[in-house]
This record gives sequence, structure tokens and C-alpha cells, in this order.
Amino acid sequence: MRRMLVGVAAVLALAVAGGTPVAAQMAVSSPVRFGITGGLTAPTGSLSDYSGTGWHAGALVDVGFPLLPLGFRVDAMWQQLPGKLAPDGLSTATRFIDGTLNATYSFGGLSAVNFYFIGGLGVYNVRVEARQTTYPPAGAFTQTTTSSETRFGLNGGAGVRFRLSGMSTFIEARWHDVFTSGRSAQIVPVSVGIVF
Repeated sequence: MRRMLVGVAAVLALAVAGGTPVAAQMAVSSPVRFGITGGLTAPTGSLSDYSGTGWHAGALVDVGFPLLPLGFRVDAMWQQLPGKLAPDGLSTATRFIDGTLNATYSFGGLSAVNFYFIGGLGVYNVRVEARQTTYPPAGAFTQTTTSSETRFGLNGGAGVRFRLSGMSTFIEARWHDVFTSGRSAQIVPVSVGIVF
């Protein structure tokens, strides 16, 4: 009888250990996590007159505890926007390389799905390649100029996180406003990411 009770206790202990819910696993997970992200980047404002929707890819470091709603995230991202021909013959291809430091605020505690807000400051290197095409009587003529500058900017947005065992995925949209000389450059990347 005693052997049978010990056996039942051992089986129950293994079942409980093997069936630990994702929320409990997340509660004791590391506060520092790494991830990758990618998606589409849309230009807004005056930038959309000369640049089309492009793509982006990047890496991130996420710092936070699942039981606390406030966290921090550092992102590094490459964003590439192709040029599109405007009525005045100008086409502007734009590339952003940025690093941002952000605060995050999550809703939902340890549930499997969390909504969150994200926002912060960043440093952006903006490289612009402008092509101006004119059509004089002798034929088409295209002139290309390239400029690059590094500026500060702001970003803010929202997303939804799906917690899985040992990792999480997210979908988010953020608005970036880069304080370039003369005017600001505004973009909205829509990202899908995985955090380990």
C-alpha cells in the first residue's frame, strides 16, 4: 500500500511538473530577451510624394518582468524605401538606419495575449538618393544626387504580443518622426517579430 501511494505521488508530481502553464513559465523567465523583426515600411507626409512603401529588418533587446506592466526595449533597424516618380520628375529612394530606446506598457498580465504601447527616442541615419528627370527637346536627362545625415527622432505605437512556451511573437505598428534638416521625415513600419 505504501509503495502504491509513493508511486501515485510520483506520477502526480511528474504530471504537475510537465503540465506547467505558459504563464507560470513566463513568470520565472529571464528578464532580458532577444529578438528579430521585419515587415513593411510606409512613408507618410511629404516623403510619400517621392518614396514608395518599402521593407525593414532588425534586431531587438527586450528588458522586463512578466508580472510588471512597464518594460524597456532597444531596437536596431534597417529601413529601405524605393523611389517613385512624382509629376515633377523627381524620385527619392530613402534608407534609414536607426537605433531606438523605448518604454513599453503592457496590458493583460500573464495572459497568453497582451496588448501594449511602445514609444521612445532614437538616432536615425537617413540617406537620400534623389533622381531628377527632365525632358528637354534633345531627350531625357537624369541627374542623381545623394545626401546623408544623422538626426534624432521620436517614435510611438502599439502592438499585440502572443506568448508561447519559451518564446513570444508580436505584431506592431509604430510612427517615426525624424528631425531631418529643413523638414521631418515620417515613416510607419508595420512589424512582425519573434522574441526568445
